[in-house]
Amino acid sequence: MDHVAPRRGFDLMQTINEIVTILAPIVPEGFEIRIPQDGSCMVLANPGDIYRIMFNLVQNAIAVARSGARMSHVGIGLARNGSTVAIRIFDDGPGLPEAIRSNIFRLHNASTAGGSGLGIAIARELAERNGGTLRLSAAAKGASYILELAHLRVVAREGSRGS
Repeated sequence: MDHVAPRRGFDLMQTINEIVTILAPIVPEGFEIRIPQDGSCMVLANPGDIYRIMFNLVQNAIAVARSGARMSHVGIGLARNGSTVAIRIFDDGPGLPEAIRSNIFRLHNASTAGGSGLGIAIARELAERNGGTLRLSAAAKGASYILELAHLRVVAREGSRGS
C-alpha cells in the first residue's frame, strides 16, 4: 500500500449513508448509528479507501455491542476546518484496554472484537495513502478515532446556478 491512491472529489455523506444502510440490519436492539444531518461534505480522496476505513471502524463498534458490551451508539461527526475535514467515529462502549491503545496501529495487533487485529492498521495506511491521517482520540468513554482528509470546496462558476 505504498503508492498514492487515485483521488477524486466525492460527497462523504453519501458514503456515510451507504455504510449505515448496510450495517443497520445487524445492530443490536436499542443501539443507534448516529450520523450528521449535513446535506453534503465534499472531500478529495479515493472513495473506496475511505469507505473501507469508515466501514471498518463503525462495524468494529457494532461487533463490540453485539458481543454484549454496554453500548447505546456509535456516531460519526464532521468538522470542516479550512482545507481539511475531521471525521470523528466514536462510541460509548467500554473503550480500548491500554495495552491495545498503545499498539492499535501496528500490524498483528490483538483485536477486541474477535477479528485479526489488522483492520485498524490497514485503515491508517489507507488514510495515509490518501494524504490523510487516522488517529486514536482521547475519549471520556468508549473509543474515538479521528480521520482527517482534504476538504474539497465546491465553487459555483459565475453564470451557473448555485447548488
